[in-house]
Amino acid sequence: MAQKNYSVAEARLLTLYAEGKGDLHALTMLVDTYREEGQLDKAMALLTGELKRSPESSSVHALLADTALHSRNYDLALDHYQFLLKKGVRSEQLQMRLGAVYEFKGNYPQAVASFQIARNLAPRDAAASIALGDALRLAGRDREAVASYRSALVLDPENPKVMNSLAFLLVDEDGQVGEAESLVLRALQKAPQDPDFRDTLGLIYLKKSLRDSAISVFESLAKKYPDNPLYLYHYGLALYQTGQAAKAKDELEAALPKRPSAEIRKNIETTLAKIRQ
Repeated sequence: MAQKNYSVAEARLLTLYAEGKGDLHALTMLVDTYREEGQLDKAMALLTGELKRSPESSSVHALLADTALHSRNYDLALDHYQFLLKKGVRSEQLQMRLGAVYEFKGNYPQAVASFQIARNLAPRDAAASIALGDALRLAGRDREAVASYRSALVLDPENPKVMNSLAFLLVDEDGQVGEAESLVLRALQKAPQDPDFRDTLGLIYLKKSLRDSAISVFESLAKKYPDNPLYLYHYGLALYQTGQAAKAKDELEAALPKRPSAEIRKNIETTLAKIRQ
């Protein structure tokens, strides 16, 4: 597998697995091999067959759920994760997987609930606080998201993505733009070319009325990532705030077909309505 010689790895693992009396470790490695090869259908077929032989196996249900999650079959993944819950499985990992499924399905309240349980089970694991913060932000619960990101930074103080996530939420908080700028500049020291970090910096410039600097950042991002609706929206917003209404309208209208989130779509349409008045 390390050499990416998957066909040889598969042959050896199938011998170890011995269909009908399969070794769980070999089964797990077979599934990993198929995932590495991008043959998720093959992994699903293997696990479905194994589940028929061992319908109460928590390990097989977990493997099947994880594989379904990888293949974006979220309903199937949810069914098997819920089976594990009913069996009494209590672990941070299960709750994190459940939270991810709910988040992908757009069920943010349930995602928040699962990530909260995960954090309660592993209060020293920054990943749980980060995931909870992300879900809270998606659910529109920004103040709680800020608290969760702050908790994550205590546990993992050098994590640039958490710095940026926290900074992004603090930009619009009264009196917090200085802290937001400090956080995103630290994040950029670790990853100078990360577009999301640069986007947050642009928002900070806009908040501080450094509009030329903001436009420079957003224009660069819009040119480099023309299919990212968030960057196009922010560029359009900066143009609008500097009185360049016609150019702003072009950028905002270009963002709409790029499948923005519901929140960003609403913001784009609100700004366009102001321009058209």
